[in-house]
Amino acid sequence: MDAGMDTVDHRSVARLCTDCAEQMQVVAELLLLRDNVEPTALEPVQVGSSQSTLTVATSSYGKCRDVVVASTKQLAILAHNLRASMKERELDQVFDITAQLTEVVISLTESSTQAAYLIGLSDDRSTPSVPGLIDRYRMMRAKQGIEASSHKFSSNYGVMDESEVLRVSSNIATNLALVSQACEVAMKRAESVGTSSSVVVTSSVMSSPLGMDNGEVIRRQLSACVKALQGNTAALLAAIKTLAERGDNSDRAKCALFLKPLLASLQALVDYTSLPEFSGRPAQLSQSARSRQKDILANGMKVVSAAIQLMEALAKLSSDPALSNPAEAAVSWKSVQTCSVALSESGRSLSASMRTNAPGGQN
Repeated sequence: MDAGMDTVDHRSVARLCTDCAEQMQVVAELLLLRDNVEPTALEPVQVGSSQSTLTVATSSYGKCRDVVVASTKQLAILAHNLRASMKERELDQVFDITAQLTEVVISLTESSTQAAYLIGLSDDRSTPSVPGLIDRYRMMRAKQGIEASSHKFSSNYGVMDESEVLRVSSNIATNLALVSQACEVAMKRAESVGTSSSVVVTSSVMSSPLGMDNGEVIRRQLSACVKALQGNTAALLAAIKTLAERGDNSDRAKCALFLKPLLASLQALVDYTSLPEFSGRPAQLSQSARSRQKDILANGMKVVSAAIQLMEALAKLSSDPALSNPAEAAVSWKSVQTCSVALSESGRSLSASMRTNAPGGQN
């Protein structure tokens, strides 16, 4: 993310820190804090001799460990650079480094979750999960991204400059593409309903009163939901483009107006893909396997918690009270330094945990 030196002020940094903290919290809730750990490193594969595809876990434990170790080192560097740039008031650098740090934390979280899943499967008494039709994790992440950008716009559109408006527009478009991709995969996988045991669909939804197979019903309904979302998004993005070009208050009002149907169609799509026909089957793990997972997940959560606290401290440091009150700034600086140390230490603890809990022969 390149903010540009002439577009970043302390308020922009504070808003970004808040957004990044929310992103990391959502990822932690979807991956680290759920009852059943699911694979996160997924790739499409062909189902039998058909053209349908599934997603299966492909990253090995060793690859996950390598990502965590590299990410831990990168986080220490980014935290140091972040403090240095903040001291020099190089806000464009602070903005970019903050976004980079968030991406690294999310990547680390995904890899540690995948590692925990593989640890669970290393027990002979455990059985792997079977995916449903939709990639729930990526769908919910994209939903959060769209909602966060929409909330930012509706709350701040009166004071946002052109670059910030365009950034919001770009974020919405990017996350819409992720939603569309997840639905595209789901529609392809729906072709396997009733023909492949690799796709889990509840028996109560295997037939249709219209004489169509359930896969066809799912494809039609999902396609209609996606088209509605895309139509509402196109209307909003066109309004945002006009606003960026003219900056008229009436254009701002139109953008706020178009946000409502966009969020409504997004929620409808998410609700639809939460129905039983989209569900998979979670992994069945032994008690000892779950116990071994806990150490990885707990240390992964410590990394996320430290990163979120760092974002909150930076947001406070970028706020008006801290800028005008030296005593307040000193407290915020101490929090930034404390959180930076905690982030580095928690990363090292996670790396050590992955070595200690590695499946046989992979440490």
